[in-house]
Amino acid sequence: MSSPSIRRFALPVVAMAWPGVAHSDGFPMDKVYHPYVNPLEREIELRSNYMIDEDTLVNGTQQYRLSFGHALNDSLKGEIYLIGRNTPATDFKLTGYELELKWQLTEQGEYFADWGLLFELETERDRDINEFATSVLIEKELGSFGATLNLNAIYEWGDGISDEFETELAGQLRYRSSRIFEPGLELYLGQAAKGIGPVAIGEFRL
Repeated sequence: MSSPSIRRFALPVVAMAWPGVAHSDGFPMDKVYHPYVNPLEREIELRSNYMIDEDTLVNGTQQYRLSFGHALNDSLKGEIYLIGRNTPATDFKLTGYELELKWQLTEQGEYFADWGLLFELETERDRDINEFATSVLIEKELGSFGATLNLNAIYEWGDGISDEFETELAGQLRYRSSRIFEPGLELYLGQAAKGIGPVAIGEFRL
C-alpha cells in the first residue's frame, strides 16, 4: 500500500546577516532539519544558496544541492547529494558529494520534546577536502507553534586546509496556520556568518 505523494516547499529569506554573508566554509545558512522520518517517504530536493565573499562583499557564489532521499524503515532515512556552484567568473561546475543519514530516536509526542540524530559526510570532487557532521535534532510543539533546534558538531580535514572542529546552531519557530502555509522565523549561528529572517513553509499531498 503506497502513501500519498508529498510536495513540500520552504522559502527562507535571511533578512539580517552579520558580519556579512560568508564563503562556503563555515556557512551555516542552509536548512533546519526536523527529527521525523516518514516510513514511505521518497524525496527529490533542490536547494540553492547565494553567498557573498566576506573580503570583497561583491563577488557572489551560487551554490546548488540536488538530493535524492529514501526512507529505509520507520526510523531511518538516507539521502545522497550532488553539490555544484557557479561564480560571476566561472560557469556551473559539479564540486562535491554528500551522504546523509537521519535517525528518528523518539516517537512524536512520546516525551517532552521529539529527538533525532543526523549524520553527514561531504567530500569535494577535485580536492581532498572532507567534512563530517553530527547534529542533534530537537522539536517541541507549543500549542499552535512549533519550535525546532539543530545543534551541529562538524570536523573538517584534508589537503590545503587546517583540520578543525566547528559548532553551529540552527533554529526555527513557525506558526501552524494551515498545512499548506506555515510562516516562521529562522536563526543561524556559525563560525563565519550569523543570520535571522522569515521563512514560509508548506506541504501539499497529492
